[in-house]
Amino acid sequence: MDKKTVIIGAGPAGLAAAWNLIKSGRKVAVVDISDACGGLSRTFEWNGLKLDYGPHSFHVKEERLTALFKELCYNDYVEVPSVIVAQLFVMGKFLSYPLKLREAVLKLNPLFVAKMLSDYFYANAKRLFVQEKEDSFEAWGKKRFGRCLYDLAFGTYSQKVWGISTAKLSHKLAQQKLPDINIIDILIEMLGGKGARQKQFYSAYLYPRNGIGQIFDTVAQKISDSGSLLFRNCEAVKIEINNARACRVTIKNHKTKELATIDCDSIVSSIPVNDLVPAFSPLPAQQIIMASGSFKYRSLILVYLLLETPQMTDKLMYYLIDKKFKFHRISELKNLKTGLIPDDKTVVCMEICCNEADEAWSMPDDSLYKLAVDDLMSLGLVGKRPSGAYHVKRLKNAYPVFDLNYDHRLSEVFSFLHSINNLYLIGRQGLFLNNDIHDSMEMGLLATDCLLKENSNKSWNKINDKFLNAGFQGKK
Repeated sequence: MDKKTVIIGAGPAGLAAAWNLIKSGRKVAVVDISDACGGLSRTFEWNGLKLDYGPHSFHVKEERLTALFKELCYNDYVEVPSVIVAQLFVMGKFLSYPLKLREAVLKLNPLFVAKMLSDYFYANAKRLFVQEKEDSFEAWGKKRFGRCLYDLAFGTYSQKVWGISTAKLSHKLAQQKLPDINIIDILIEMLGGKGARQKQFYSAYLYPRNGIGQIFDTVAQKISDSGSLLFRNCEAVKIEINNARACRVTIKNHKTKELATIDCDSIVSSIPVNDLVPAFSPLPAQQIIMASGSFKYRSLILVYLLLETPQMTDKLMYYLIDKKFKFHRISELKNLKTGLIPDDKTVVCMEICCNEADEAWSMPDDSLYKLAVDDLMSLGLVGKRPSGAYHVKRLKNAYPVFDLNYDHRLSEVFSFLHSINNLYLIGRQGLFLNNDIHDSMEMGLLATDCLLKENSNKSWNKINDKFLNAGFQGKK
């Protein structure tokens, strides 16, 4: 094979990179471990329906990306309001999402509300006089909200998603995800004013009428039509390095067990760093291997329930806060109004995070179905217990776990990876970020802009600092 850019990972970031290179006349070889493109943002067919891996909308933030999105879905999309209608279910009550404190005060148990408000005002008064450490997600949140409000709005749910105590999660995750509102804003809101509002970085969401996977299927077709290569069900098992440059990639097909080698002039990788580092030949120092292997990801199980009713509710998502729920989020995809679900039926997608060693991951599908129905019935959103068709999907590496001091270990690993001067790291997995489709696709475009202009990754490594800063410095 002639030398070409090898793109490892066919998720949103990798496919955007492939698109940009192909449009510029370059040949690529895209390698993905799955049998379909899109990564965690895929559309699949079940029972004659097209379903997504949850509601993966595209944020309207930047003109170039928005134009690309529209091109890839052939201008066939729907626009969703900038704040997708969602609710929290906590203590037996439905509350707005994001949480409005005034609503919580009016709806929740008065004794709990009194404790919550006293905790909140005490915590904020204490901040004025005592400098406490903010060395974990929990410490950062409790310092600003008090224990009761923190648990209600953030703590319990975050522990469900990441699977460890929030005292063991980095405070930098809290800086990214939690609003730092002040007492004046709280008082204004409780008196009926608008209070604090989190800054919006986008004006709306867009959703392809044929599911989010439509845009990635378009890129996959473009790869084939251009004469480039797309290797499905394949993994990069060896990446040869010579004079600080990647020069050859060996891939293995998991179905046929066949090996193939690809000579390359550059590599763009969006796979997890703990999968990438062990593939290098020669291997890096042992401390780099150990550091890269320390990063953890949460896996995700999706249970889809087909309901024989036109609509369950008019809300897109429900976040299940209470510990009694096994699942942490429910979405009704029909409410995106793409027209993919028949008028007389609806489908709800129920999400549960777990580790691959957990009981839930190996639980039979019918047992997961029963747990999902139990949680759904506890919400009181359906009149009778569903008994129709269901489908289960298991997704690996869904959420990076930002444990304590993850950033120091990640910086050490990136220092090594950046020294391979024709290696470009992109995407949620490649840069160990918790970002959205728009950001991942933007990384793919920007990284390959740099690749096309120069013979090293120096410019891209400077640019991707803005994405890394979101994690390392807690910038929103």
